[in-house]
Amino acid sequence: MLDLFNGRRGHPWLRLFVGIGIVLLAVGLTLYHLRWFRSAIQGPVPVTLADVNKTTDPQSLPNPWVSFTFDHAIDTGIVMNATKAGAVVVRSRYLLILVGDRWLISDVPSGFAGNEIVGYLDTWSSPLSRKMIEQVKAKFPDRNIFPYQLNAQYDYKGQCFSMMGIAAFIYLSGFAVIGFAISDFRKINQIADQMDFFE
Repeated sequence: MLDLFNGRRGHPWLRLFVGIGIVLLAVGLTLYHLRWFRSAIQGPVPVTLADVNKTTDPQSLPNPWVSFTFDHAIDTGIVMNATKAGAVVVRSRYLLILVGDRWLISDVPSGFAGNEIVGYLDTWSSPLSRKMIEQVKAKFPDRNIFPYQLNAQYDYKGQCFSMMGIAAFIYLSGFAVIGFAISDFRKINQIADQMDFFE
């Protein structure tokens, strides 16, 4: 049965628990991506080739979004294609950047030029990424290749801010549901007080 306020069904406790659950979901999402949020707000950290060379695990870096200048790179000739408006276009291409005595696989925009690069260091794990890594290694079997990679094609900041927007929307939705529940509790109390008054 509809209650007397706002046409909502009278389940304020359920509404409250749902709202709290939504907020907790947003908190979990924020904590899971906290490192990403912090690094995107901070911006890319300038590093040297020596800094990259001594990094054993990108996950240990306070900020994996880095910028550096390199001296030598090889265009592998391997590209990643994408379909836009029905046409196949080159989305990005893969470079091998010389860092010390090892080579860093780097995914760069198709029009990339120069020797200054901005990207985030990570160990690629998706099936497609692993396939690209194996293609590069197969084409350059004599190269000593890093166990992690650099993605300079991904819109690190833009995608992060999109995720922040999603998290903010979830927060607002949860607090709105909690607000409705609190409002309902107050109105239930008002109705109870009126009934006590007439008794």
